[in-house]
Amino acid sequence: MAAFDFPNSPSTNDTYTANGVSFKWNGTIWQRISASTGAQGSTGPSGPTGAQGAAAGLTISTSAPGSPSAGDMWWDSDSGLFLTYYNDGNSSQWVELNQGPKGAQGATGAQGATGATGAQGATGSTGAQGATGAAGSNATISNNADDRVITGGSGTNLNGEANLTFNGSKLQLAANSTAYVAFQVGDGLFIGNTTNNVSAAIFHQGGGANLEIGSQNQITFTTGSTAGNATERLRITSAGRTILKGDAGSTNNTYQIVQEVTANTTGSAAANFGPAIYLTHSFSGSTYAGSLITSQCDADVNTTHISFFPRNYGWTEALRIRNDGAVFDRKPEPDEVCLFLRFANSVTIPTYIIPGNHEATRNGKTFLEH
Repeated sequence: MAAFDFPNSPSTNDTYTANGVSFKWNGTIWQRISASTGAQGSTGPSGPTGAQGAAAGLTISTSAPGSPSAGDMWWDSDSGLFLTYYNDGNSSQWVELNQGPKGAQGATGAQGATGATGAQGATGSTGAQGATGAAGSNATISNNADDRVITGGSGTNLNGEANLTFNGSKLQLAANSTAYVAFQVGDGLFIGNTTNNVSAAIFHQGGGANLEIGSQNQITFTTGSTAGNATERLRITSAGRTILKGDAGSTNNTYQIVQEVTANTTGSAAANFGPAIYLTHSFSGSTYAGSLITSQCDADVNTTHISFFPRNYGWTEALRIRNDGAVFDRKPEPDEVCLFLRFANSVTIPTYIIPGNHEATRNGKTFLEH
């Protein structure tokens, strides 16, 4: 049999076969590849006794020993491989020794005998018998049906409420057989009639939805101690028109406040601050130019003026009514000033000018009087 001559500088997974035995390089050692076993040959004659070799060392570890000598042996305790350091005359490497395949899993051993049962502890003494409770009465339920809330009745009689039901997630109060929902919890809060096509309700249906007040006709808000004595204060018609109503008191009153609009600020008092009413125009769902009507403070925040801002790609004050009743519109354009000067130069009757804007009026008088 020729000596094994392993290749120098092998790459991982390279194979080498000699004398009918194959090896694969795993990056560290030449590992023997199991091959099919041929028929057992006849025993050959005994060879002569070889010369006494140097004593080989055996190392047990999970990694290859450092600085090995030819003939050293190593048992890899991780993989269970048994190897020897072999010099083939050209190179030295760790080579797996011939060993039989791993045997089949042995059968499970017989079940060990059950240990002896421990001695039972002593039984405690029996407690005293409690007094017998009073016999309960047999209650009856009238008008019982699915989901009805049971309320107390006279004596031992209970009552199933036909108009008050709870199905495990929704509590519903129905005022009559038309299912007028007076109160509902679950899937939203409803107060009102939600049956068929008659809908008048206050509700909030989860998921961050807004609180809605709805009616298929008009919505009215009233004040008063009872429904019969209530006085209408606000009405929203089915067309969307808002009607505000307030008691005028004596007919000698000059005005009655029916709506108040307040602009609040945490800042210090300042001129030109105040609430505004925004009038917009919407076509097919799109909002276009609108106008502002404002009530703004003067330098003295206890006095105000009313201003009108028609929108023309931006808001510019076009008209102002001062707290003393004077009305001012915009400042004159240069050509308008020229027109005024030509007019003033051409008049032939006595004329005087009231101080103010070129188109200003005050108490029914224009700035040109003759």
